[in-house]
Amino acid sequence: WRIQQEQVQEMYNACLATSQAHCEIAVGTGLFLSHLQEEPTTTLSKNHRPLTHLTLMDLQPTALEACQKRLLESESYKNIPIKLQLANILEEPPPHLRQSFDSVAANFLVHCLPPEYPGNDNVIHTTFRHCASLLRPTASTINKDEGAEFFGSTILGQELLDDQENAGPAAIATLLDYNRDGVFGNEQHSFEDVRDALHSVFHHGA
Repeated sequence: WRIQQEQVQEMYNACLATSQAHCEIAVGTGLFLSHLQEEPTTTLSKNHRPLTHLTLMDLQPTALEACQKRLLESESYKNIPIKLQLANILEEPPPHLRQSFDSVAANFLVHCLPPEYPGNDNVIHTTFRHCASLLRPTASTINKDEGAEFFGSTILGQELLDDQENAGPAAIATLLDYNRDGVFGNEQHSFEDVRDALHSVFHHGA
């Protein structure tokens, strides 16, 4: 998919370097959180603030429990409260979580969204809007100077289909199979779709 694990880990290390309260949406296995650097070596390290609160949000209770278990096996999370929140990011987030976080991650989430969802004209925009509502008011930008971040990565299905020669037959076959089976919903996702949704919700985008 052209996303290297090291690149994603670097993004986590950098974006969480100044976050004390983080919300992880669609938790997966917790891989990147479990490998988070305690003392970042990025340019943000001079402003480093250790993580003190972590909320995991997912549709599946088994995913939440598995991720929590993995993190608790790490010394880095022994003294950090980990809260589990069962929720659908396509619905309005619970009121008690709104405007609560320095950082919110939606990593490898967008390509798993359904193409359509009741009451939503644009599932990507809706997802980003709900993620933004979780950020504390001064953090509702993608702007490192504000000291908070919304970040993540995704698989752009339309971009792969438009570049099949470089993507390779295995990637294309997997993409089409996963979309047919409902695992992915990204066959028509383009760079412009994600960029426009980001810019419509956040003041500063990258």
